Amino acid sequence: MPTTKLQENILLFGPSRSGKTYLAAKFAELGVNAYDAEAQDLCHWTSDETGEIVEYPEVPDKEWLQKNHFRISKDGLADFIKTNQPVIVLGHAWNIMDCIDQFDKAYFMYVPPEELERRLAINRTPGTVRVVKPAVLDFHRERHAERLAQAKQLNLPIIDATMTAEQILEKVLEDQ
Repeated sequence: MPTTKLQENILLFGPSRSGKTYLAAKFAELGVNAYDAEAQDLCHWTSDETGEIVEYPEVPDKEWLQKNHFRISKDGLADFIKTNQPVIVLGHAWNIMDCIDQFDKAYFMYVPPEELERRLAINRTPGTVRVVKPAVLDFHRERHAERLAQAKQLNLPIIDATMTAEQILEKVLEDQ
């Protein structure tokens, strides 16, 4: 495990089920100042039409997902970074690409399509299986492909989200 201390503000972003929440907890366990953006209440589902916070339905359909988006508060994020720097923030939101400039470095967490589908079917309650509509799977696949293309266009480093937490942390720290 690297002994280098965190020196920069770093964003790790990726699709649902890429391991962001797990990694934030694991990094913190390893003594790194790391947080899951959602757990810090920096992100909410909002209506495109009104901008108001909306409740995520138990089983959303593609139409709902096209009219409502999970957004991160840019101002809230800026305040959070100022208060906690240097920090690793793990998160993803509809407008995450608009927030990259708040970080010294940003990494995209890539999950192979078959692994993404497998992870999306796992319920967060251990031992249960989640039913995911095909349209929702399509939505997540499309979003992941879009974000990967955007990350490549911006020449952002791509992290294999199937690596261990220790391997991911080592990669991020050695790049400082």
